[in-house]
Amino acid sequence: MRETYLTSGLTLSELSARVRLAKSKISELLRGIGLYPRWEIIFSLSRELNMPYWPLYRLWRQAALEAHKSRSG
Repeated sequence: MRETYLTSGLTLSELSARVRLAKSKISELLRGIGLYPRWEIIFSLSRELNMPYWPLYRLWRQAALEAHKSRSG
């Protein structure tokens, strides 16, 4: 997603306004910092960046499962 954003020509301000998410949060997501975000956020970003959402959903789902496993065990 970061590479797609960088080639999109959009600024963080523009993307932030389109998806209604703080620039700092988008920056964290694009750098892979912090916990995994809600799917709705990833979906909104992928839509604005014209990315197919299905591969991202599979990655997001796997990360959610792995995070759950690490908390329980």
